[in-house]
Amino acid sequence: MNKKIIALASLMVLVLLPMVALAASPTPAEWFKGIIDRLLEIIVWPLFIASVVIMLIYAGFLFVTAAGDVAKLSRGKSAFIWALVGIAVGIAAFSAVNIIEEIIGETPVLTCGESVAPTCGGECVPGRTCTSTSVGGSSCFCAED
Repeated sequence: MNKKIIALASLMVLVLLPMVALAASPTPAEWFKGIIDRLLEIIVWPLFIASVVIMLIYAGFLFVTAAGDVAKLSRGKSAFIWALVGIAVGIAAFSAVNIIEEIIGETPVLTCGESVAPTCGGECVPGRTCTSTSVGGSSCFCAED
């Protein structure tokens, strides 16, 4: 029981230490995206690559052991084709996220300059002007012309 607690505490320290050391306070969305990216890099992609290699080796084994038998050659060919389909689906699934992010783009920031600008002198997209929301001009946003 003690070993489990020590292992869990060590894991928590290893996970939280970079955030404390860098004094980072990411937004929940950034934190979640980071977790998903690490999950893909550390677990999903190695499993995907390993399963592809195993499937291709299996298909090759079926071809080699067929010894001219049409049914076994057909089975090996089918395994090879499905391995290629699996590769295509895996790459397409990974690429789909990047393609959608590229199409949608980042949400435009409606503030000029920093989120809280001391003066409204920041740049806005064409057709918008930097406008103050308070009397002192402590908060700005980009308003339509």
